[in-house]
Formats: sequence, structure tokens, C-alpha cells
Amino acid sequence: MVIAVNASNWGDVNNVEQNIYAAELIKHLAIQYPKNSIICIIPTDCNSHDVFPSNVKMVTVKRKNRFGMQWLYQQQVIIPLLLKKTSPAIIIQPNGVSCLFTKTPQLLFINKKALVSFADSLYWLKGPIQKFFTSIMLKKAAHIITGSEEAYMPIQQQYPFLHNQLTLVNGGPYFNALPFQWEEKEVVKQQYTAGCEYFLIAVNGVQVNDILTVLKAFSQFKKWQKSNMKLLITGSIKDQSGDFFQKLKSYKYREDIILLALPTEKELQQVIGAAYAAILLPNAEGLSLTIIQRMQSAVPVIVALNDTGTTIAENAAIQASLKNLPQLAEYMQLLYRDEKYRETYINRGLAWSKSFNWDQSAVSLWEEITKTVNLSH
Repeated sequence: MVIAVNASNWGDVNNVEQNIYAAELIKHLAIQYPKNSIICIIPTDCNSHDVFPSNVKMVTVKRKNRFGMQWLYQQQVIIPLLLKKTSPAIIIQPNGVSCLFTKTPQLLFINKKALVSFADSLYWLKGPIQKFFTSIMLKKAAHIITGSEEAYMPIQQQYPFLHNQLTLVNGGPYFNALPFQWEEKEVVKQQYTAGCEYFLIAVNGVQVNDILTVLKAFSQFKKWQKSNMKLLITGSIKDQSGDFFQKLKSYKYREDIILLALPTEKELQQVIGAAYAAILLPNAEGLSLTIIQRMQSAVPVIVALNDTGTTIAENAAIQASLKNLPQLAEYMQLLYRDEKYRETYINRGLAWSKSFNWDQSAVSLWEEITKTVNLSH
């Protein structure tokens, strides 16, 4: 079977999580089903050529500004014409936008952020009209895949007609997430936190108020423990009003807060592996995969009670209410004081996360591909 992949958006800094998810799925699909030929269209400035097996052929196109008129022309006209020469049985669209002018069945990868980005690109259309055009794009797809459990229900609620078209295909960790040895942890801690233990939070996509809640709980923890524990924050804080950084200046424990705004993959792997514990907040980008990464790295995880993280991780994660500051601070204190308590959640996380891997995800994707192709005939 010839499978086409329109990856002309890979390398886009605005949707890194989705692009990595798609790349890993395609790579493992090619490895597990080597008899298939995969034609992958990538931008000329994308350096993904050497990481894919030999049954993946790369075709390059010039990168266009996402959602501009030139980009739409490329997606709707140029790329379909390129693919027509190869007669693919199916077209996979990792950028979540279908082509309206092809009869070849299309499989879309979407997440909550991708849908919002596409809707935002239609800013010149208002309300129901904007939703109408987004619906057209989704209806054109033969089937839709999402890799995030936190996106699955919201997408179905927003677009009820996708009820029988939407499938959840979980991914695995973005890198080889293995527990760090003591020596490795010490090296990382020396580099980032002057040798101190630290709680880790990821803030991409997170509301500023939720980050401030963690800071307040951390203050409570510091008052109780009088320790040199740090709080390491990764990702970009969306603080348009400047309120967060203004409050951070006068924060009593400002010296114990480390900001790592744009970590590389290697840096992210290091700070996850050496973390004492991780706190995952609502709306964090790629929440389900972020939980998996932490747990496979033997890092105990605190998630927000009654949020998607609770549903995903169940009893493998500590569940704390963000509306109950003393409770969150108490769980942080318990992790710090009680090694058996911490070890319990490390072991639960390791056991739970074993069921998530890219090989299993590739099998699920292949099942959806064959089902979609067979239904189109």
C-alpha cells in the first residue's frame, strides 16, 4: 500500500507536541509494516530525513506561513497535485487540515490546540460562519485521530457529527524516558538548581492563575519545611497583563524559582529525569504524554483533582484540589518527608506507564488506516 503523509508543517514551533506525535507514529508505522511505501512531504528546512526507515521517501516543498493564502493554496492545490502522481491509497494529514479537492480518503490528526489554531486562522469570519468552515474541513476527512485524551471529549462535544469518526490513539514518550541514576541526577541538579532538589511544573497552555496557585502552595511548603527545595518551571508563561512577573518580583521565595522558558529536547529530558516530583496543571499541552514521560522517568506526579489528568492517570498520580491550597502544600510536604509515600507513587507510575508505547500506537494507527481504505472502496 502507498501511504501519503502531508507533513509540510513539521518544524513549526507553534505546534511542536502535535508534530512530534505525528512523526513518531509515522516512523513506527514504517518500521512495523515495512511492505508499505510511505511518501512523506516535508518542508525544505526540516531535518527529519535520517530518522526514518528506508520505506519512507521524503519529498520537499517550500515552507509557507501557516494559514496564509499561499499556505492554503499549497495545501489545497500544489500538494494534492504532487501526491496524485503516486496514487496513494490514503492521505494522512498531521496538521489537521483536510484537502477539499481530492477523492483520496484522508486521515486527520487533530488535538485541541490544532483545532483552535485553525479556527483562529479564520478570524475574518465570525461565530457560526467560522465554525461552519471548520466543520467542512473535518467532514471531508474519512477518519480522525487524536492522541490526547484531554482533547477527545471536548472535540466530540464541539463537533457532535464526529461521534463515529474520531478515534483516540495514545502515544508514548517523546524520548527514551528511563529512570536516572543517582549520579546523573546530581549532575543535572548542579547544572540547574545549584545541587538542590526541585519540584517541576510545565506551563505551556496553563492559566496564569493556576501557576500562581502552585507558587502559593510552594510558599506554604517552604514555611513548613525550611528546606532548600526549588521550583523549576518549564515552558512559556502566557502573561499578557504582566501580572505574573510583577508578582514574581516581590515573591518571598523568588530565589528558589527557576524559569526554563524554551528548553531543548535534551534539556527537557534532563530536568524531568532529575526532578524530585512533578506537578501537572489543567490545560497543559500534551497532558497525557507529559504524564507518561514523568512516570516512565520514575518521577511521582501530582495532578489537579477532577481534571483530565485525574481521568488519565487514575490512582497512579496524587490528586490535589487547586482550590485547596493547604492540601496541595501538604502533598508536596508528604513527598518531601515520607520516602515510602514517594516510592509508592513512583512504583505506581512506572507500572501504569508501561502500557504506553509507540509500537502499540502504530498498530492502532494501522488498524484505522486499513479500515478507512477498505470503507472507501
